[in-house]
Amino acid sequence: MSILSWTTEITGFEGVLPKMVYIKTTDNYSTITGAGYLNAAVEGGLSISNGDMALVGSSQGPIWLQVSVSNGSYSLVFPVSSSAVITPTIANHIAVYNDVAGTITEDAATAINGGNIQAGLSGTAGYLASFPSTASKGSLHLTAVANSGDTITTISNVAMGQASTVSIPDPGNAAGRFLVGATATPFTSGNLLKASGTGGLVADQGFAMKSVAAAAAAGGAAAQSFTDAFCTSGSVVIGNWVTQANAASVVKIVPGNGSFVVTSTADAGVGTFSYIITK
Repeated sequence: MSILSWTTEITGFEGVLPKMVYIKTTDNYSTITGAGYLNAAVEGGLSISNGDMALVGSSQGPIWLQVSVSNGSYSLVFPVSSSAVITPTIANHIAVYNDVAGTITEDAATAINGGNIQAGLSGTAGYLASFPSTASKGSLHLTAVANSGDTITTISNVAMGQASTVSIPDPGNAAGRFLVGATATPFTSGNLLKASGTGGLVADQGFAMKSVAAAAAAGGAAAQSFTDAFCTSGSVVIGNWVTQANAASVVKIVPGNGSFVVTSTADAGVGTFSYIITK
């Protein structure tokens, strides 16, 4: 593709500056606005100056452009202090500004809105969709459903001390639920959680639990003491012998502050004892 013809001398406009240039080409906008596009035409006799205006008949239709001469290179650029649409455009794609002169283009690397962005409106559904870089691998949608009243549901992060990626696990099912606790601080550190209904709401169980496997026992008596700072006098301790030198069965376990005593039917001797403590 190339420049097919040009016209610069129009009766009645000789000596008028800036000069009008009419160019016919089969090239597209991207090629026409490439650096040095007019160099070959100038060498072939086209007389133009910096700031002249050109009406270019291109493969994409007529385009108004400005002649730019820099370091001996002749180019066509979008006119300064004007605005237009960079073509071709794609139906339904969002338009963004390409420069401070108001030039409009699309599919920018980042499209920014200084305020809010809304998908849909009251009574008309809309969703935000994000696609991965690999084709035909699905997408992630943020979709609203009707609330029981005209209320707003806000999803936000707490202040984080680092860059974080929070991933949604695969529920292995066509439907799944996030687990959510009511109020801003619904849990006590170390406590177990419990289901609150069947919809994904969770609550504090009200107690903590610790499990120890095969704690060493020295033997020497039917009643043996085990030290564990987690234990309190109000704890519940459940346990059993894992290994034992002598045959013995647990009769009772009495919790205390920082320890508990296991009384067996006989001296179990040297062995190991596994237990669970709640408090």
